[in-house]
Order: sequence, then C-alpha cells, then structure tokens
Amino acid sequence: MNAETQDAAFLRDLSVLYVEDDSIVREGITLFLGRRVAQVETARDGAEGLAAFKARKPALVLTDIRMPGMDGLTMIQEIRALDPEVPIIVTTAFEQTDYMARAIELRVDRYVVKPVDPDRLEAALLDCARLLRAEVELAEKHCLEIEVERLRHDSAQRILASGLAHDYNNLLQAILATGEAASKTVPAGSPAHILLGTMQRYIGTASRLGQQLLTLSQNVAFPRESGSLVELMTEVVNEACSTERVHVDLHFQDGFPPILFNREQIKQAMGVLLVNAEEAMPQGGTTLVNVSPHVVTQASQEGLAAGTYVRISIQDSGAGISPENLPHIFEPYFSTKPIGRIKGQGLGLALCRSIVLMHGGQIIAESEVGHGSTFHVYLPVDGS
Repeated sequence: MNAETQDAAFLRDLSVLYVEDDSIVREGITLFLGRRVAQVETARDGAEGLAAFKARKPALVLTDIRMPGMDGLTMIQEIRALDPEVPIIVTTAFEQTDYMARAIELRVDRYVVKPVDPDRLEAALLDCARLLRAEVELAEKHCLEIEVERLRHDSAQRILASGLAHDYNNLLQAILATGEAASKTVPAGSPAHILLGTMQRYIGTASRLGQQLLTLSQNVAFPRESGSLVELMTEVVNEACSTERVHVDLHFQDGFPPILFNREQIKQAMGVLLVNAEEAMPQGGTTLVNVSPHVVTQASQEGLAAGTYVRISIQDSGAGISPENLPHIFEPYFSTKPIGRIKGQGLGLALCRSIVLMHGGQIIAESEVGHGSTFHVYLPVDGS
C-alpha cells in the first residue's frame, strides 16, 4: 500500500467539521466529503461551527472565511485556543486576499480557492490526513519505545531482586544457624539466651522480607489450587477491620466462577490493598470492596488477554494520588506516605502487582485528587 492509499484509508476514519453559510455550496461539498470521510458535521456560521467543534471534537475543520455573524477567521482563532494542532482548511475567493495575512497568522494548514475544485479539495484533505497519520505513528512509536524500556526496567529489577533474595536468604540461614548454636552454649533464661531468642525472632521477620524479594523477582513457582474468593475475601476484610475509623463494605456478585490461586499470596496482596486504602484515609472513611465476574472479549491495552476474570475493586475515599505519582506507585520502594503498618514501606504495592502478574492477572489503579483511589485486580477464571 503506497503512501497516498494509506492517507486515503486514514481519511476514511476521520470526522470533519464543515462550516459554510451558502446552503447550495454546503450541500454539494457535504456530499463530496461524505464519500471520503467517516462523519461530516455541518454548520452555517462561525458561532455554530465553534459550538459544534466544542461538542464533537472533529479531527479536521473545513471552513469558509466570509460569513454573517462570526466569520471563519474569528472561529479559527477560538478553535486554535481550544486545540492548537487540529488541521484547518479554508475555502477562499480571490477577492478575499485581505484575509490571507490573518489566516497565515492563525496557522491555517491548507487553502482552496472558490469555486472549489474537487481535485484541489481532495488533495488538501489528503495532505491533512498525512499530517494526522504521521502524528499518530509518531505517538505509537513513542509508546512502543516507552513499553520496551519499561520491560527492560522490569527485567533488570527481577534479576536484581532474585540475586539479592538468594544471597540474603543464604546469609540469614548462616546467622540463624550460628544463633541456634550459640543459644546452646549459654544457660537457659540468662540475659544472653534471651537476647539470642530476640535475635532469632528478628531473623524470622527478615526472612519474610527475603521471601517478598523472591516474589518480586517472579523466579519462584508457588502451588495453586482452584477455589472461590468468597471465604478468602471475607477473612481478609475481617482481619483488615482493625480500627473503628474505617469501615469496609464488601459486596459479592452472585455466581462468579472459581479461580486458580495461591491462597496465602492472594491473601497477602488483598491485605496490602486494604491497608493501603485505610492509610489513605487518616481521618476515617469507607473502603468499598466489590467482587464480580468480568469478561474481556479481546486483548486490551491494560495488559489483559481475552477471557473471563474475577475482578476485585477496592475503592477508598481518601485524598487520591496525583497524576505525576500515579504511574510510579507499583515501583519498588516508591512511596509518598510515611512509614505505616506495613514494615519496609514501598514494597507493598510492588509485591501486590508481582503476585497478581504471577497469577496471570493484572492490577490497574485509578485515582483523582480529592476523590479517592480505586484498585482493580483481575484474576483469570480457572480453565480460561
């Protein structure tokens, strides 16, 4: 497919706003456009055209200049304030040359002299389609580069976490064995024996951190079994209700199917999200938890393959997450909060995401400053 054919195909998917006060000209050009673009919105003057642009957000604007009321150039000026990049074509008569300097200032993309020659208008439309197609391709290329870089970053994190976890756990085992041996050489109940016991309890806590690092590395396989989330989510919610200031409201949609999951891992991930919601509401509030089936008909941009999922949505009524922080919340050790109930703050959401991904699912965060946050966890149905 050559470039011109690609431009024509791209043009057929676009919407166009056409502004013209002459009803006969408007009808003829509208028929011409209707055979080449996806949708044509028409207006009779600048004011009507501006209102249509605000309501429809067309991909391209075609307008006359001299019209009663608001003229075409005034309308273009208003449109440029709303969208500086939308392509604009003007139709102009030879005697309207006094308007051209202002049209150039407003960055009009193409000019077609009246009476409109169909070939010249089509060429102008294809030129604008080419500009828009180039912008789309550039944006897609940029998104692909970002995704490749993210995958490299994630891979490097997993390799680092895996190496650290194994070395870390080996050192802990050596320290634990040394402590156990030392405890046998001192009298039971002595200060040294008590201190060694305290040390071994701290080693147990440190060992759980090492297990988290292994989970983050996604280099270990955990046993999974088929089951329902009803009992698990009820248990997690009951355990999370540790303060009177936060109420957790749990809802299940009837008849959702079983999933294949590791009970302890999913319990840990859900616990992280509930504690995260509680800490987002220091003055108290309500956490809404909804569990329901969710069908994806085709692969989505959120990373979900087509299939049936159980969706767990956890919504808080806190202050929300700023747009600049939202893309980073699943990164290890990224946190905007002071140390909370989860020791080693900053690993919680990264660990949660790693667990969900290992189950073949996805976690997506939505937030608006001042209106709280919602975390959607998607876990595939057993057999899907």
